[in-house]
Amino acid sequence: MEIRNNHTMTNDWNHLPPILVTTPVLALAAGPDGLWASGPGGVAWHPSGSEWHSRISGLPLTDVAALVYTGGWLIAGGAEGIARSKDGGLSWQAADILGDATAVAAIVASPSFREDTTALAATLGGGIIRSEDAGRSWKPATFGLQEFEVIALAWGTGEQLLAATSDGVYRSPNAGRAWRLGAGSEGEVIAAVAFLPDGTALAALEQGGLLRSNDTGETWQPWGDLPAQLEATALHVTPEGVILLGSTGGALRSLDGGQSWAQILDQPIYTFAADANSMYAGTAEGIVGLWADMAANPDTPEWRSLDRPPLHDLRRLHIVDGQPLVAGIRTPPVVLHNGEWQALDATPLPLSALTHGPHATLWTSSPAGLHRSTNGGYTFTTVIAGAAGSMARITFRPDGSGFAGSADGQRLLRTSDGGTTWQQLASPFGVLPLAALQAMPGLLIGGTYDPRRKIAQLWRSFDEGQNWERGSEVQTDWPVVATSAAPPLITLGGVMFRHQNRWDRLAVGTEPGGVRRIIGGAALLLALTTTGVYRSEDDGVSWQHDDDGLPVAQVMDIAIDGATLYVLMAGGLVWTRAL
Repeated sequence: MEIRNNHTMTNDWNHLPPILVTTPVLALAAGPDGLWASGPGGVAWHPSGSEWHSRISGLPLTDVAALVYTGGWLIAGGAEGIARSKDGGLSWQAADILGDATAVAAIVASPSFREDTTALAATLGGGIIRSEDAGRSWKPATFGLQEFEVIALAWGTGEQLLAATSDGVYRSPNAGRAWRLGAGSEGEVIAAVAFLPDGTALAALEQGGLLRSNDTGETWQPWGDLPAQLEATALHVTPEGVILLGSTGGALRSLDGGQSWAQILDQPIYTFAADANSMYAGTAEGIVGLWADMAANPDTPEWRSLDRPPLHDLRRLHIVDGQPLVAGIRTPPVVLHNGEWQALDATPLPLSALTHGPHATLWTSSPAGLHRSTNGGYTFTTVIAGAAGSMARITFRPDGSGFAGSADGQRLLRTSDGGTTWQQLASPFGVLPLAALQAMPGLLIGGTYDPRRKIAQLWRSFDEGQNWERGSEVQTDWPVVATSAAPPLITLGGVMFRHQNRWDRLAVGTEPGGVRRIIGGAALLLALTTTGVYRSEDDGVSWQHDDDGLPVAQVMDIAIDGATLYVLMAGGLVWTRAL
């Protein structure tokens, strides 16, 4: 791991050694202005001849698995839905999705997108959704579809479309308005589909093998000589007809329409993309590029690694025993120890919650349960195993009382002994996702967010979670609810509520924007918003900008340790400054 010496920056900012972790690149999109990449940490942009720039400011998605750039629009999809950007990812707009669409696995745009503004998205459980307004709104496009786990899409000429599903290849002759299962593909788990320049279609089976169709997907037959047990992940066809197939074992190339194959790359492949001059492959550890003509070069092409894109999902900053700890969801947390970032590899993943507890404990949650560490995260003990302990919010008071709530708001736990034992409470939230849970002296507050109605709702309990009162609600596109225990604060969208015998409504700054984090205490409060970092020295009544010298669009999170402010930047840099 590379370590750089600390050095002073402008405006008294210092930075710690960079966090360098590998992360898979799940999707690529090439355009005239450069290359976009996505992964667990969002989206990044690489202009030609330059370095990577994160494009996550205001992005309402984290784990981005689908990406397309077309007609000046950058459209991203993932577990939280779809977002689009008109300025190359500098700002984002969440899309409106009708129905119960689940995680987005792929997005494909019409060849005539500039004229018809049509795109389709594959979801892992919700079938196919369709947009006719450049990705602003999406509606189900499932007529004739019998299998709703859709893995990939391919758009041929005109209105010809193919959909790879876990039960065969579906074909649409009318731009996704209706679908029919292709004969000969029934029962096959399809990993990828593609059209060749002559109209021939190919479908890669997830567990090895290839199907070919000469009638735009109406009928399919086995084809080619792929290695046995190949786990396919992606297909890409160049304008010259060169076929690339990605797999967990690397990339293969075919120069004869998929009949024979040669291995050209040994790294696991997730995606391909190309522009006028280059070919790119997204791998488990970054991106490799190819600048040679694959059709003209009979030998193994020479791939070159690009700089590592800032796509890890380490997005939250904590201070543990006086040292910064950076955590995400699928990447092991890292802690600064003796000037070097160390991965806490024992942390159960994916991580759904992390917080400090009494007696110097560190608490995390994952699908495996609720976990406690007494040595700063180097080892963990499972306190509640399985779904019963899978929590999204964990909060403690200094006296050892604490609470935990699940992401869906249906499970609520309470402890009075520092987490040694936990009791089940009745949850008042129904099916509303739990966006916040904060224990305060004599008060427990919660926040939910309804993504369909776009309503953030405040909840409060004065009897340790036994009974709840529904409080204020705010209509907002911003799904994050930020809280502070002392002084007692909670935010809904860009509105802050302070509790002093009653709830007073306050505004953070003068620029509209969602509040992402509140830290500090009664003497000094700092708020991280989508428009910058603000400072208050009067319990949140008034706020002033406190981000001179910070590239605000790159700020991921903030934390305070004594008189030092820590700022986590996109790409794995932590900046520090005296308060």
